[in-house]
Amino acid sequence: MRTHFMATHLLKSNSIWFVFRKSAVTHTLPTQQDITNSRNRFAQLFNPFLFARLWRLVRREHISLIIVSQIWSGWHGVLLKLCTGRPLLFDDHNVEYLRLRRMGSIVWPLVALLEFIVCRAADAIVCVSDVDKGHLVKNLHVTDDKVTVLVNGANVNQLLKSPVPVDVIRAKLGLVAGERMVLFFGSLQHRPNAQAARIILQEIAPRLLRSNPEAKIVIAGLGRVSFLSKQRDDIPENVNFVGFVDDVTAVIKSADLVIVPLTAGSGTRYKIIESIACGRRVISTSIGAEGLQQHILGEALIICDDWDAFAQQIAENLTKEREVPPTPAFMQTYDWDVIWQNLPLPD
Repeated sequence: MRTHFMATHLLKSNSIWFVFRKSAVTHTLPTQQDITNSRNRFAQLFNPFLFARLWRLVRREHISLIIVSQIWSGWHGVLLKLCTGRPLLFDDHNVEYLRLRRMGSIVWPLVALLEFIVCRAADAIVCVSDVDKGHLVKNLHVTDDKVTVLVNGANVNQLLKSPVPVDVIRAKLGLVAGERMVLFFGSLQHRPNAQAARIILQEIAPRLLRSNPEAKIVIAGLGRVSFLSKQRDDIPENVNFVGFVDDVTAVIKSADLVIVPLTAGSGTRYKIIESIACGRRVISTSIGAEGLQQHILGEALIICDDWDAFAQQIAENLTKEREVPPTPAFMQTYDWDVIWQNLPLPD
């Protein structure tokens, strides 16, 4: 999402060659200047055949700027800069070593080393929050003036205008008349989301069933079958796993409330920004809401880290109006068209 809107902005006045992993979902950028990497996961870190093609491309097409989106293609960018002398812009979607350390991954020191090298080589760095910038400056020893904060956002106007047949969507999700819908969404193949889903099953759903039996928690996202196959306990009766959905905007707009009980991760959460852009309240943990500007999001974002209080907040907010229209301050801060106007482009 972030890469798509950055590239769309750059295409207004630039020509772009877009390099991506072959197994990725087909992108929709309005350009045919593409180069695909191998399907092999390790080739994403470094592929000598891809690097040779990119080195020739940079020289042949007189490429003026190399952009690395996330650290996983960082070696390609660093070596291209060293071999061609072209400036390098690094868009760090998450502080990846921090995300992996919070998840308990043993490889986080190696990721920290890679992130350090890419940050040192880059002429300019873009990250998604002041919190992430603080981690880069303090722990990876990046100079403050090298880092620009450009927050994650949403296509606010499009999300607001999208019409949704709420009753039809809710029926497809397994809700009956009179039930209130609490939504959590995200790929269950992503470990922080899987951890959050388990918290919903073990901590939130039982509490909500006692206080609000008419409320149904809908969990949407890729990886449903694999996730459920690993669950030894019964699924609470007030939880529906619906798997991958084609139109997540329609599901968000059909919900009464969105919850984000994350206990790991880094960067900022699209699910929160997009839900608020759709006019829905969000209840999140501090980790889930990390890096977001609470004074701008206001009553649309409730932060809670105690599971008793979290369930109570769900119950209380289900009694309020479903719609919470985005404020002008939100639209000026979290709309993609505004965000990328401040993109620093090294000479």
